[in-house]
Amino acid sequence: MHCLYAFCIFFLKPFFTRRRRQSAHLLEQESSYVLENPSVASFRLALLNGRWEEVEDTLPKLTFKSPEDLVKAKLCIREQKFLELLERRDQHNALVVLRTELATLGTEAKKVNKLASFMMCSSAADLCQKAHWDGAAGSSRALVLSQVQRTFCQFLLSTNSCMEM
Repeated sequence: MHCLYAFCIFFLKPFFTRRRRQSAHLLEQESSYVLENPSVASFRLALLNGRWEEVEDTLPKLTFKSPEDLVKAKLCIREQKFLELLERRDQHNALVVLRTELATLGTEAKKVNKLASFMMCSSAADLCQKAHWDGAAGSSRALVLSQVQRTFCQFLLSTNSCMEM
């Protein structure tokens, strides 16, 4: 019954939206089960707040379904970082990200060229329109988080005994 209770708690968590984070925290406290691995929580908060160095530092602590999924996750994250730098008109650092972080991931030349073309945008609004992106203040970070979370193993309960069943 103990493991069944843990599974029920785990499956309830997705129903808590970002606005109901307090409810999820209360559920954790009252059930004595950690619903989110601390590394996953740290990663999520860093990504949603645009703390890219922290995001990159947390990536090795996460378990991905495959090495290819890690590359996909890095691609999504670094593309967001690149677009945010362009939105802030930080062309120099955006170019550094494009050349040293995105191009080195084995990104298709066509994709790199498309991203490079965004450097010619005359304004943040122009960038958002051409990239079909709603900007750092929009829902883009949450979308990246959603895409990345699909690539790593999330079934991380506080007790491993349930996994052995």
